[in-house]
Amino acid sequence: MKRKYLNFLKTLVPSAIFFVLMFFSYNISYAQNLTKSNPANDFWTIIEPPLPNSGVRSLTEDKQGNIVVALGDRKGVFTSKDEGITWDSLGLSGVYIYRLYQNFDGRLFATSGAYHGLYVLEEGSTGWIGIPNPGKDNITAILGTEDTTLFIGGWEGIYKNKDWNNYSWEYAFQLEGGTTQVKDFIDVGNGILLASVTDYLMWDLGGILRSIDNGDTWEFVELEDNFMESFAKNSHNVIFASSYDWDHSLYKSEDFGATWELLPNCFECIPSIVVDSNDILYTVRHCDLGIPQGVFRSSDDGKSFDPLEDMTSIPIHNLYLSPDGYLYAYSQWADNMIYRSRESVYSEFSVELVAEPADAGFVNGSGYYLFGDRAQLNASPSNGFQFVCWINQDGDTISCDPDYRHFVTRNYLITALFDEVSDMPEFSSNSTLIWPNPVSDVLSIDGLHDNDIITIYDVTGCMVYRQSYHGNTGINMSTLNSGIYFMSVESVSGKSVLKLVKQ
Repeated sequence: MKRKYLNFLKTLVPSAIFFVLMFFSYNISYAQNLTKSNPANDFWTIIEPPLPNSGVRSLTEDKQGNIVVALGDRKGVFTSKDEGITWDSLGLSGVYIYRLYQNFDGRLFATSGAYHGLYVLEEGSTGWIGIPNPGKDNITAILGTEDTTLFIGGWEGIYKNKDWNNYSWEYAFQLEGGTTQVKDFIDVGNGILLASVTDYLMWDLGGILRSIDNGDTWEFVELEDNFMESFAKNSHNVIFASSYDWDHSLYKSEDFGATWELLPNCFECIPSIVVDSNDILYTVRHCDLGIPQGVFRSSDDGKSFDPLEDMTSIPIHNLYLSPDGYLYAYSQWADNMIYRSRESVYSEFSVELVAEPADAGFVNGSGYYLFGDRAQLNASPSNGFQFVCWINQDGDTISCDPDYRHFVTRNYLITALFDEVSDMPEFSSNSTLIWPNPVSDVLSIDGLHDNDIITIYDVTGCMVYRQSYHGNTGINMSTLNSGIYFMSVESVSGKSVLKLVKQ
């Protein structure tokens, strides 16, 4: 690949259009999202940031498992020892923090700009030590390797330091053009390091830098993408790299970053990715212009993705996976919360399926699943029966699709309800006639008298309809959820109950 400057005028026009579109589309969608309630569902729990109207620039956990966040607008660094219920200040108020980094030796780093571009908090200490910035620009990426080498990256390129006591820096790689920035590092083993580079003016200077000598020398690999962002690696040494590009957003490499394959059918604009120890890939989709966004999950190395519950309208920028498997999602903009998985993504739960009646059909999909998995359920009716719906242990109808993918966040006992097949209308003891059954829209009724009371209950006993009969010809069932219902008819001659199936 020839890396060269494009003509300035030729580049300036599409670059300007790109940033104008991004600015206006973000502000439109962000304003819309602020009017929506934050999701509190089976997967996520909500944590309020330490200060109101402050986005979270970076998040990590320290060696003791305490949450540490750096707030936007130079509001400082805070820590919580009780999962975000209360917060304590760690200082650095007035400093613009780009990245928090918990090193394996217990040191907590905060990257910034200006003179002290790097701050370090020793394990057990309460005061930050400012380390002089080796360059003139902001430090936006950091990596510590097990041989005690520290790497930092920013607009100018990559610096390395082999002496943590003196923090004497060496210039390892210089970026060109002044429009590029190192966004992330990853140590993939065997002395191979990777760095992602974004070119904000699209002069074909972005991409992936690779070093095969422990970071002494670097070179770009054959990957023409201006907006590289984040890295992740699974247990089989498959490396993933995300991009904020609209057309190319997720790549994978199976040769330690030497060559890359664009994953097909993936969505656009992915600023952050993580992989857990079960090789589940989590990504953020953060492109606006009316495109659903949020956090997505893949169990097949990025070939397909499922959205995590109720996150498709939330402007998430970053993900963090704690050592014990808790997934965090957060935004750098104000007025947004921190989202934390209710359970560790390594937690295992059981899904038990039963058929009702027991001889009415067969069910498949019972087993143990990880938190956030999609369990594939299947119900097959026996001769003379038809599948009606799936209901959980609380009696709630969860789906009327016999082939259903269930989102696993706890232990479940799920029942597949079947009913006998009948082409004839159902009659009660007082000759009340209803049809069709199963019903989709309007349920027709015959054989009633004026002032008879019609009441419909769901399977939990909750009343969903009640009305006196005055020559009505039908009941609108279209607004009810699919499932089984019971209709009670009270007349002067007595009471009868009929079973309904709403499709």
